[in-house]
Amino acid sequence: MAHVRQTIRERIVTDITGLATTGTKVFDTRIYPLTSAELPALIVYARDEDIEYEDLKPNRTQRRDLSIVIEAHAKATINLEDTFDTIAKEVEEAISGDLTINGNAKDVRLDSIDTDFNSDGQSKAGVMTITYIISYFVKENDVETAV
Repeated sequence: MAHVRQTIRERIVTDITGLATTGTKVFDTRIYPLTSAELPALIVYARDEDIEYEDLKPNRTQRRDLSIVIEAHAKATINLEDTFDTIAKEVEEAISGDLTINGNAKDVRLDSIDTDFNSDGQSKAGVMTITYIISYFVKENDVETAV
């Protein structure tokens, strides 16, 4: 089995695959640059994870608050902000349809949305960063099973 963090990330990829604007152009990595033909697209990755212990007994329960980022990349057009607003609507509605992330999370909160535009040179594009905080619980000796 995989770490619950990986299970959550992969389920989010599944939840946002097939949206009207981005379709199947959803990637579970940020290592490789996107080509112009792949836009608009979504990239999903985990950023930070805060961990707190819920008890002091051996095999303690951990509360984990995982920061999941969904980056929306699109070509610059006259209506790029409208495109990003549409993508945000589609992503937010898809995530709100699975607030337990297939039974792995206790809470899912939209944390922030940031937009950046690049108009340098020939590459006119933008990126919108949607950040969610996903709260889940595991035992310290079994990080493959949500509790």
